Amino acid sequence: MTLNDLETGFVCQSDGKVDSWRILDVSDLRGDCDDFACTALFIATGSLWSFWVALIFGSAKIHYGGQFSRWMFIWPQTVIKTLLGRINNG
Repeated sequence: MTLNDLETGFVCQSDGKVDSWRILDVSDLRGDCDDFACTALFIATGSLWSFWVALIFGSAKIHYGGQFSRWMFIWPQTVIKTLLGRINNG
C-alpha cells in the first residue's frame, strides 16, 4: 500500500467508546485521524520496527491533544493505545 492508496481509500469513522491507535489493514481503511496518522507513518517508515524507532527517538511525531508529542511522552501512550486497538479489533 502507498500513501496515495491510503489517502484515496480512507474512510473516517470514530473508534467509539475507547480511543485506540491502529495501523489499518489494506482491506479495511476505516478509522479516525490517529489511525490514519499511524498507518501513514507505518507506510513511510516501511516496517513496524522503523515505526517504533521513529516514535521513540523523535524523528516522527504524532499531533495529539493540541500539541506535537514529545518523545518521552508519546511512545508509552502509543503502546497502550495500539494494544487497545488490538484488543478491541481482535
